[in-house]
Amino acid sequence: MTTHSPTQVGVVLVALLLVGSSVGLGVAQQPSEGSITFSNQVTAGDSVTVASVTLPNGGFVGIVDENGFLIGVSPYLSAGDHSDVTVSLDDPLDEGSELDTDLKAVALRDVDGNQQFDGTTDPHDQLMLGADGQPISDTAIVTVETDEADERGTANFQIQSVSAPAVSQGDTATISAAVRNTGNASGTQNVSYTLEGENVTTGASAVDIVFVLDQSGSMADDNAVVRRELRNFTTQLESENVDVQYAVVSMERPSSVVQNFTSDVGTTRSAIEQVLQAGGGTEDNFEALALAVSLFDTSGRPNAQSVIIDVTGEGSNVAQPSQTDLSAEFNRTNTTYIAVTPAANQSTMKDYPPSVQKRPLANMTESGTWFNLVEGDFGDRFTTQIAQTVVDVSRRNQRRLQLDAGASETVTFQVNTTDLPPETYTVTVRTENDTVTTTLTVGAA
Repeated sequence: MTTHSPTQVGVVLVALLLVGSSVGLGVAQQPSEGSITFSNQVTAGDSVTVASVTLPNGGFVGIVDENGFLIGVSPYLSAGDHSDVTVSLDDPLDEGSELDTDLKAVALRDVDGNQQFDGTTDPHDQLMLGADGQPISDTAIVTVETDEADERGTANFQIQSVSAPAVSQGDTATISAAVRNTGNASGTQNVSYTLEGENVTTGASAVDIVFVLDQSGSMADDNAVVRRELRNFTTQLESENVDVQYAVVSMERPSSVVQNFTSDVGTTRSAIEQVLQAGGGTEDNFEALALAVSLFDTSGRPNAQSVIIDVTGEGSNVAQPSQTDLSAEFNRTNTTYIAVTPAANQSTMKDYPPSVQKRPLANMTESGTWFNLVEGDFGDRFTTQIAQTVVDVSRRNQRRLQLDAGASETVTFQVNTTDLPPETYTVTVRTENDTVTTTLTVGAA
């Protein structure tokens, strides 16, 4: 179990260049519908492509670097939908050692109404806001492809062999892959595996996440942060090749499934908005957590990693199921439980006994972690530390391997077969350069 305070910062996946509603304050603009999709891409460094843009009013698309400066602006775009918008960059991206760059595409207003951008490098006063009052933007990792890699040599991770001895259902299976770097330079790559059977397919780094949300009015702002930042949260996960699905459960009595598992971020944001609009007063937190666990059994992807993100300002109004029962269920399903609540001594929590608080429950869970909801910037913590926790969970199905030229290493994966029906599965192990398959037989217990 891990406890985080606001001063403990994990590995930051993507620096939020324009965080929360503080960006663009004072801008005289009526929020309107709009969207930007900026996908991860490989470029020569002199331009980037924004996949799709919807502008409520005529304006521009700007590209912002990690320091918050505009480094390129599109030609004028009329109100409406646009696709594959190419934005030339004022200076080519770094072609040295930093080949991966986090950039943000933002919608900019035509302040003067002359269809000409004024040339500023500070986007703050010209940001175009969406219906949620936030800047219309999206983040991507841009990789610069250069000829220098050829001069330095290249790594080539070849899989020499893969083995997966047969097991009985319920036993832990071991997949072993011998990997050799046959290239002429050292390198680092992900080694991942997938399982495929008659009714089961698991992706490398597959994660099923259930948001368990407190529907009471006091939680409206925090739930709004989850909704607002969900796209950035998903971008962080996708940049690490995490295959994620979301479900949403409400704590309001009686607790209910607002949305079953989907990979559609827009649908999930709508489900969270439904929680925001509904309001409530009595939260059966523990009952909602039990309902979330049941989703993994009934609707989750077999052998996907299971994560519950529990966001609430209070303890549970009922003590059933007990903390002991819930932690046993979390451990049975290999669920990572992320509790986001106030500390025990803070005003909204101190009237609840420890037996119905969430931090003790996280302490009791093998893969449990707690974040303080009310200290620091929750939005920043959601898209950095909490996202990184999910990325770490996803890597149970993959390993990051560093090999010098000519070096070899055997990578092993442990597979929980409890929920795998007895049959013979195709096991596929991948590096960036090679793919090898074998079979794993899971027999009846």
